Amino acid sequence: MILPLILLAASQVLSDNGKALLKTLNPPGECAKCAPVSSPALKVFISFSVPLPTWKDLSDSLEKTNGCFVMRGISENSFSEFSRKLKELRAFGINAPIQIDPEAFDKYQIDAVPAVVQETPDGYHRLVGNIRLDEALRLFAEQRKTS
Repeated sequence: MILPLILLAASQVLSDNGKALLKTLNPPGECAKCAPVSSPALKVFISFSVPLPTWKDLSDSLEKTNGCFVMRGISENSFSEFSRKLKELRAFGINAPIQIDPEAFDKYQIDAVPAVVQETPDGYHRLVGNIRLDEALRLFAEQRKTS
């Protein structure tokens, strides 16, 4: 599930204060940026346990490659805690799109983060561990050459 869709659903049951908070997390005109019609081919699976500098480095690269972060779910099953953490990320300069998609963790067999997945016409490539995105893409390209 894509984060803005969750925010939209949440806004239907929140108070006016809650709706105002959601607008700060997903400003008008940003939906096309954070909720592409099709899921990006490059995904970084991540959680709030990953240090902010790692998030920042990956975010900078994802923004250049039109990739996205993927999280398993909402932290502590709390919209307020989740939104607090998202605000912290944005304040740190982390602006890459974030999707919530627990099924993708199963689909790509992700059991540790960060993990990088690049979808290809024939399937996908996956690397798990704290690796720079440009290095992961270089390794994926090498894998394609040898397959």
